Amino acid sequence: MRKAYFSGGRFYGLIEIFRFTPGVITVTGGTGHYRNNKAEVVEVSYDSLLLDYNSLVDNYLKQIDFTDNLGQFSDRGESFKPIMFYQTESELHVIQDSLEKLKKRFSNVLVEYQQIDSFEIASSDPLMTDQQRILKHELLKKKEGRLQKIALLWRDAYKEKLKTLSPLAFDVTKKNHTERPFTSPFSKGNEPGIYVDVISNEPLFSTIDQFDAGCGWPSFTKPITQIVEKNDFSYGMHRVEIRSVHSDSHLGHVFDDGPIEKGGLRYCINGAALRFIPLKDLEKEGFKAYLALFQKNL
Repeated sequence: MRKAYFSGGRFYGLIEIFRFTPGVITVTGGTGHYRNNKAEVVEVSYDSLLLDYNSLVDNYLKQIDFTDNLGQFSDRGESFKPIMFYQTESELHVIQDSLEKLKKRFSNVLVEYQQIDSFEIASSDPLMTDQQRILKHELLKKKEGRLQKIALLWRDAYKEKLKTLSPLAFDVTKKNHTERPFTSPFSKGNEPGIYVDVISNEPLFSTIDQFDAGCGWPSFTKPITQIVEKNDFSYGMHRVEIRSVHSDSHLGHVFDDGPIEKGGLRYCINGAALRFIPLKDLEKEGFKAYLALFQKNL
């Protein structure tokens, strides 16, 4: 087990960034001290055999506003600005390399990096449980449109990829079309593996959570990452649309007629918006951490 430290807004927002990541063991909020300063920080404990530090850094950079060095979204002030903290020279080199790659794509990357001196776990508030804090943050995130703002940051990064999509994939992801039922090779499941966004490659769903709903589209009980939910009033109906964060792709809709024993939700997704990565290829394609999903279910 190793530990990593990140700052950027209130720590319950940072907990959301890492809690979906396979290989992460715990995420703890508190105060980080550096160069006579302090910031709200999360301590990420992770299994280094499943998840490398580089993946943690990339995950962090993809889920914050890296153009804002005065805080994050509605969290303003010195203690809320985005900082990646390193403990070793190897971590420092990973951070520097990741920032250089990001700066080649974006001109206004303002994330700092500092060596952390110490970390103090936040004292618990007897008036609010951890679950209540997470729910409070979820409401704030939706009110701010936080995921939509992140999607806007990354929108132009995938323009070249759009040119390589099939006509159907383009119509589904960018024109909000729906593929015909029973036409996707993914509609009844697949060999073990994960589904990623066909444009951005962000992990979205796993075959572990897939089931045959009989509707003709790939169906899942839950996602394996953060996704955007939007009210959809098209065609005289009220539905909840599902979109990916980074490419802002239309994926499908979520309904409340899924398996009760697994939460009762059915994520009804267009197969044309997905790319499938078999379990045997996860490490080769850079998704080694997601092997942990399947080890839990062996």
